[in-house]
Amino acid sequence: MENAAAVLNIIANRCHELGIGCVLENKLPHLLFGSTSDILWILGAMKTINIGTCLDTGHAYLSGDIYNVMHKLSGHLQMIHANDNRGTYDDHSPPGTGNIDWNRLLALLAETGFHGAFILELAGQDDVNGLLNQARRARLHLREIGRRIALSSPPTVAAASQTADHSG
Repeated sequence: MENAAAVLNIIANRCHELGIGCVLENKLPHLLFGSTSDILWILGAMKTINIGTCLDTGHAYLSGDIYNVMHKLSGHLQMIHANDNRGTYDDHSPPGTGNIDWNRLLALLAETGFHGAFILELAGQDDVNGLLNQARRARLHLREIGRRIALSSPPTVAAASQTADHSG
């Protein structure tokens, strides 16, 4: 792990020089970085703060505690690889077609104040049009949940007036 941290420091510094981001993705539970503690250890061993995390929802679900993984990574979270599965294989199925509770996940994600990239990471198929249709349905599914969450906790008058005070 110390060697991995040393190599990642070099990579993170080069990314910074090039003006691009660098994130570590949680991997499948049996691999290096498959444990949240592995990622947090690496982040702590880094000499730079120019590195974040990417939550792969399918990998986190297979770990057995997706919500705890998301919470532990939330302070560094810059990207989501959104995909679903039924808890047995890393299927990379469209969100809403597996066992992940997307209502709960997106609500918890909203509580963390996440504003990073949200990428659908779906398994490839020979039928490109079919895959694109699945991606569109997944996007609409996630958007609808996001809208419900936003409507259930609209901004307060105090928050709106603070924003207005700082914009002028």
